[in-house]
This record gives sequence, structure tokens and C-alpha cells, in this order.
Amino acid sequence: MRRRLQSPNGRLTEAESERLIRLARVYAEASELFGEKAAAESWLMTPQDFVPGEKAVSPMQLATRESGARLVESYLRRTSHGFF
Repeated sequence: MRRRLQSPNGRLTEAESERLIRLARVYAEASELFGEKAAAESWLMTPQDFVPGEKAVSPMQLATRESGARLVESYLRRTSHGFF
């Protein structure tokens, strides 16, 4: 994606744009919750058990799809309100 942005006609497809916005939204919410970017990045890259019975996956991997991003955002909001 980075390479394409540096090319003369470096436009993202609609799907790529949506994915970038989705990941930015999750990153911003995590940064706000953790208060510092390093802590947010560490949390976003650490595999966790979000879905019972499924293998652990990092929040960033999960957020590549809209439904996964919504799950991660929900988890972040519940955590910010003290619901674990």
C-alpha cells in the first residue's frame, strides 16, 4: 500500500481505503484508552482470545474486517468503562 501511495497514480481502492480507516479508528481508540502509543501498539499486536473456541489473534489482525473491528472497539469501550 505504501509503495502505491508513492507512485504517480497512487490511489487506494475503495476496499483499501475502508480498511485503512477502520485500522486507524481502532488504533485511535486504543491510544486513547492506554494513554500512550507504545502501550496501545503493544496491546494491538499481542494475540488474545477474543472468540471462545478459536485460536488467539491480535486485535490488529481481527480489525482487518469490519466485524472484527467492531468487536475490538466494543472490547476497548467496555474496558474503558471498567467492564472486563
